[in-house]
Amino acid sequence: MFICARTSSRRRHLWHTIATPGLIAALAVCVAVAVAGCGGARQTNGTRTVQLALSAPASGTRVAAGTIAVAGKVSTPRATVLVAGHRVELAPGGHFTTSVDLAVGTNLIDVIAGAPQARPAMLAIRVVRYELVSVPSVIGLAPGVARKALGAAGLKVKVSDTDNIFTEVLPETAAVCNQSPAPGSKVSPGATIKLQASKFCL
Repeated sequence: MFICARTSSRRRHLWHTIATPGLIAALAVCVAVAVAGCGGARQTNGTRTVQLALSAPASGTRVAAGTIAVAGKVSTPRATVLVAGHRVELAPGGHFTTSVDLAVGTNLIDVIAGAPQARPAMLAIRVVRYELVSVPSVIGLAPGVARKALGAAGLKVKVSDTDNIFTEVLPETAAVCNQSPAPGSKVSPGATIKLQASKFCL
């Protein structure tokens, strides 16, 4: 499904939200080419606006990778498209795809399309890049202690008690015998770590 931005109120909101030196420069390029009437752009209140739509990614996407592909389409003839301040090549039909580098945290990617004799169109996509979590080793710890250690790392815990009628009578305190994923594994924040606990670890 395509996401479109056409109204001036939307553009004003995006301007206040994502105005950066690179974006201001990019917008200046688009405004410079918008100089008097040509077909192929949608007309709004007597002023034609470039037809711009994005197909990927969806705003709010969360990824662990350091880059993300931005794809879309511009339907106005002789249009120029800037993604994160960089001009992208247009394929036949006005389609485009480009890769954008991501910093850890929230990234706001601006997409601007301009064309001769048409008002520029602007869109913004919010993409969150998260860091993978290294799973700490909790083998040998009491289940309660292990749960706290994993919780402090931002991970969830599921404990399975493997004791039977013979080991239950032992005076020892239960400890974590196995964990999955293994210690040192890289997982997403909030991932569930499965623990096996017993008074007698084989």
